[in-house]
Amino acid sequence: MWWLFVLWLWGCWLPPGLPHCTTERNPLQCQKAQMVPGSNLAGEGFDVVTMERKGAYIIDVEHWQRKADNSCTLCTNPYLNNEKQKLPLALVDWRAELDCKKEVVSSIYESSEQFVESGQSGVDISWKVGLDLISPRSGSLMVGGTHSKQASKAMEMSKKDKYSFIKQEFHCSYYRYRVENSPPLHTEFARNFELLPPQYNSVTKKDYRRLLDIYGTHFIRKVQLGGRMSSTTAFRFCQAALNGYTETEVKDCLEVEASLSIKSDSVKAKADFCERDKKKHNNKNSFHSQFTERITEVKGGQHMVSDLLFSDKPEAMQKWLDSLKTTPGIITYSLHPLHYLVQKPEAKKAALKKAVEDYILEKALYKHCSKKCSGGSTPSKHDPCRCVCVASKETDCNCCPTMPGLAQVTVTVKWARGLWGDYNGETDSFVYIALASKNTQTRVIHNNNNPIWNSKFSFGTIQLSSDTKMRLEVWDEDKIWYKQWNDKLGECTINPVSGFHDEICPLNHGNLYYSYKVECAPGLTGKYCRDYAPAPMNPRLADLYTSRNAFNVTPILLEHLRRGQSIEDPLPFLLSHRSDN
Repeated sequence: MWWLFVLWLWGCWLPPGLPHCTTERNPLQCQKAQMVPGSNLAGEGFDVVTMERKGAYIIDVEHWQRKADNSCTLCTNPYLNNEKQKLPLALVDWRAELDCKKEVVSSIYESSEQFVESGQSGVDISWKVGLDLISPRSGSLMVGGTHSKQASKAMEMSKKDKYSFIKQEFHCSYYRYRVENSPPLHTEFARNFELLPPQYNSVTKKDYRRLLDIYGTHFIRKVQLGGRMSSTTAFRFCQAALNGYTETEVKDCLEVEASLSIKSDSVKAKADFCERDKKKHNNKNSFHSQFTERITEVKGGQHMVSDLLFSDKPEAMQKWLDSLKTTPGIITYSLHPLHYLVQKPEAKKAALKKAVEDYILEKALYKHCSKKCSGGSTPSKHDPCRCVCVASKETDCNCCPTMPGLAQVTVTVKWARGLWGDYNGETDSFVYIALASKNTQTRVIHNNNNPIWNSKFSFGTIQLSSDTKMRLEVWDEDKIWYKQWNDKLGECTINPVSGFHDEICPLNHGNLYYSYKVECAPGLTGKYCRDYAPAPMNPRLADLYTSRNAFNVTPILLEHLRRGQSIEDPLPFLLSHRSDN
């Protein structure tokens, strides 16, 4: 009998991840048992365009009792005191399986378009299986997740300035299950599907679209349940560069601060670096309080704090983690398109498939750069719409100014009136200009008390501040045998400021007329070019584009893409669609 003891011992050590569901034939036991947590979630339809559950049921996840013998499936939940809970008939392979590493995962997306394409957390690529979605060779078409809440916020932000997106994410999984291969349909969905016209065409399209509006494009095949939180920081990388920060260091230090909220010890080396970094910048504030433009999402559990990852209330995080055992959310999805649920009639199945494809493609985005690289910058290898520069003392590799005050200064010396420098004859005058550490001078005009120079001088890039001085001196040149020195006829000193300025410099006798122009470097503004200047996209294109470098596909453009025709410039399609509307 020793082997019975071994089996009993093995059962005691049975890890939560192994199956622990049995058939219960006592109707009373079935009746009083609660449903397993999150059992209803897989029944809802899912929209891959908005990346959200629709709240309307496609699959019947209410029925749990087998008609043949009134039995049910009960599963032991190790996270709720080994309580026996019942499983709907539509669900199989239920597991209580803890996957809760105290680790924050960080990512950098160079643009809102990259964020949309890569940021579909929890949804695997299987959603495209069984659908014929065109994909141009250029990779210019974006499908799926194009109208999610997170995507919409990121794309709208991208129009206002140069952004990258830094994402911190943490998940904790407790349960998983899958939907059986031929699940029972919810009665209302089945009835609505039956009422659809047998054919899909331009006349019946609205009927099929109404069904998709209610139930979405896909049904859920397999899930992991628990909680997921993400916090995406919209990072104005040029503004950060001006303050001496890089994407990587901000990403690392946000990761450190997020890790502290989940009490992770895996980032100690980075934490030490971030403390030194704050001292270097003479900053006592946290990184998440400096970079505050954020898009947050929390799935599963109960919480009162919106940005849990950067909350200053550690008890809020623990309460959320504890609540996941009873009120989990879906953190990973495996999806199939709706037509997979339909076997007959074949024509209607094909019609539903076409309706789903049309909806996804009509909500697609077309990538097209709203601005070309200029001024020595070139397109990035990773993102052709992001311009890169050869890093220098004044600009970084993203073509951002690395210090405040950078400006191009030009000075034009026009003329002088009423000079007097010589007792015998008229003045031999020239103008000397000193700006910061640079200086230059005009040519000498001989025997003229009203000289006209009209000389323009470029001082290149200088660093302006309220202490920067520009000095103009007017001299009379003397080169005679008894006098070998020049006479200063007057001078004036100013603090140059941004913009174009016409000036008069009063002299000992007469006046000097000159002008100067200070152009702040791109990304800078203000009196002394020391303030950050956002770089919004072209306002004429901002209303046409959905993001900085992508717009909604128009019907005519989509028709060209379906024919496989190459598109050199998509803007005429966009402008034509705007004029038609």
